[in-house]
Parts: sequence; C-alpha cells; structure tokens
Amino acid sequence: MQNNLSKHERIALKHLRNNKNIIIKKADKNSGIVILNKTDYENKVMTMLADENVYTKLEQDDSLIVQCEVDKVLVFRNLQENQLINRKQLQHLTNYTAQSPVFYGIPKIHKTTTL
Repeated sequence: MQNNLSKHERIALKHLRNNKNIIIKKADKNSGIVILNKTDYENKVMTMLADENVYTKLEQDDSLIVQCEVDKVLVFRNLQENQLINRKQLQHLTNYTAQSPVFYGIPKIHKTTTL
C-alpha cells in the first residue's frame, strides 16, 4: 500500500499524537479535525459540567439501579408474553452490563466558542 504522506508529514503527525498538551478531536458535523489546548478543553468541559441547570451530580454510580429498573419495566409490561418482542429480543435488552456513559465535548468550528 502506497503512503500518501511524506516522511516529514508522518513524523509531524506522530509528534502531534504524542503531545500531551493538546487534544485532537473530530469537529462537529464531521467538518474536520480540531487541535485544542488540553487545559482549555478541560476547563471548558468542567464549566459545562458545573451548570446545575443541565447536569446533576450523583454521589454514586446509579448504573445498576437503572439497569434493574429497565429490566423491571420489560418484565412488568410482559412484552414477550404479549408478543410485542420475541425471546431473543428480550434477552438482548436484559443481558448486558450497565456502564456509566463517557462525557466528551465536540468542538464546533462554526461558532466562536469551541465546544
């Protein structure tokens, strides 16, 4: 396979990838790639998360509680017995390990603020 980058371009990309002071993210709406100062990115994300009108801080991970509630709804509503879903679908909806979501910011290059 032929490489479309020169040796110098490959070295420059390797240096960017290994630079711990920057964050490389896909831009909003797949409109390119953005290189951000890591500290600025983290400060903007923490500012967003501190907005209590949008986010609620939990004292503990509630993933297992949510999983149990979803399982109860699926069983309580008798979705399989009422033939709304089949056995395989019910197993797919109930056999999983709950995980907390990962929060990340997506840079918006069409706005004056980056996230």
